[in-house]
Amino acid sequence: MPSVRDLSSTRLDLDVVAWTQSITNPNRSSTVSFEAIKRVNSRPVRMPGLGNVMELPFVLTCRQGPPADDAHLMPEGSIGYLSPHDSDAEMPVCVRCSIWLADDCFADLWQRLRAGSGLDPSLSLNAGPVSRATGDHLVWDRAESTFLFVDRVEFRFEWRRTDY
Repeated sequence: MPSVRDLSSTRLDLDVVAWTQSITNPNRSSTVSFEAIKRVNSRPVRMPGLGNVMELPFVLTCRQGPPADDAHLMPEGSIGYLSPHDSDAEMPVCVRCSIWLADDCFADLWQRLRAGSGLDPSLSLNAGPVSRATGDHLVWDRAESTFLFVDRVEFRFEWRRTDY
């Protein structure tokens, strides 16, 4: 499988609208789950049959450590992937994302979220493969790749503004 850096990629900018932190098993494996929406003025990413995926909610799960079970499915250099999720009884149509973070990065994210009730987090993902279409549109063609692979994630935390 080629390196993720060989894929044509794009930056997806998202605003976090909710998050949960959980310790998921007796081995103290931790996850942080986010619900996010596109940032204003985000570049459209079209998917045949689904439309602009940037108009859909994103459900992201960050896990601690290297990808274990899914590593063989991802190109070298990937830290995660995005996949479209069709509506079912548990979840509406959305884009699901799984990301694995190094222990120190995950610990930093965990602490910032735990302490940051006055913070507004946002994030950016670098993901591909995408192809260029007419105008400013990008295309995620599921016939070519079921997944968009993530090679970088950036979290930002801004103090929530309050007007008095």
